Amino acid sequence: MTPVRIWHIGASANPQTVNGANQAIWALARAQALRGHQVVVVAKGKTPVGTARTLREAISASTRTDGPDGDLIALSALAAIRSAGEARPDVVHMHSVYSPSHAAFAAWALLRRIPYIVTPHGGYLPNVLAKHSLPKKLYRSTVERWRVRNAAAVVAVAEPEVGDIERFSRRSELRHAVVPNIVEMETPESTHVASSPTEVIYLGRLDVEWKGIDRIAAIAERLPHRTFTIFGKNHPSMSALRLPDNVTVRAPVYGDEKRAVLAGARVLLQLSRWEVFGMSVLEALLCGTQVMVSDTMYLAPWVEANGGLVLRGADVAGAAAALEEYLLRPRDFSREEARRQSARAYLDHSARVAQVERLYREVLAN
Repeated sequence: MTPVRIWHIGASANPQTVNGANQAIWALARAQALRGHQVVVVAKGKTPVGTARTLREAISASTRTDGPDGDLIALSALAAIRSAGEARPDVVHMHSVYSPSHAAFAAWALLRRIPYIVTPHGGYLPNVLAKHSLPKKLYRSTVERWRVRNAAAVVAVAEPEVGDIERFSRRSELRHAVVPNIVEMETPESTHVASSPTEVIYLGRLDVEWKGIDRIAAIAERLPHRTFTIFGKNHPSMSALRLPDNVTVRAPVYGDEKRAVLAGARVLLQLSRWEVFGMSVLEALLCGTQVMVSDTMYLAPWVEANGGLVLRGADVAGAAAALEEYLLRPRDFSREEARRQSARAYLDHSARVAQVERLYREVLAN
């Protein structure tokens, strides 16, 4: 297998930044390096962290292959451009949307006949588009639409997102693949003991409207005898939200601490008003923990089909009742293991990485 020289654009310099797209980029980059490819993460922020070896070691052993490791380095945008003379990328993979720097990279790649791929990570959802200001609407209808229309391919993280991308780009013939994000999570032992048998948690951004933190507060208010813990970095919108006494806000958690929090909870809530994937949902299921998601999440049908709880519209009273009914049940270790198995099958690192690799090779063959 001939290694592919890949540039990923859109990541933070810190792989642990609480951002689903950022975590997905780093996970994919590490997995590709372990399959023998030459990978550069063009990172935003201060000097990128880590070395090729330490970054690769962070990936789950389940993605390892028998072949030789490739390379994984992190560079600033300027350093990447300077390196292109000696190490020109075969393909550029851009993540996220509405970034002038991404538009500049698209123009740079087109001038050099380097194919680029766009993964919007939900950036073209109708609810997202509806909230844009006039300047952003002008940008998206000109520069952003030009960027995605000229992409060699696009990647959706859920099947319904394909329609969003086609409607936004006004190109129904765009080459595309549906590839769920890679989630790096070592599964705890199935016999873990919950730190609190009634603990309900949320992990992620604390943007009240987007992430539905107000919905969590409303559910908690209806269940004053239950404990709710929200983990995340403070957001300006939180200052106007009144939280009931049974809700605690804590700093973000990472690594082993994050796994312990997920494994120790009874239920994880992800009640976003608009969301495609929801990394924490799969992370919780990999720990055997029950989840409740909003019905607007593109992952919701799969979650419900696998025994998860779903918030219907704005029915927080119904959601609170369903949550209480679940919490009253004794722990079911067989169901916890079933959740793990379902999440592992859905994620299947090797299959997902191979899907992206096939898309790259299709693009390069044309």
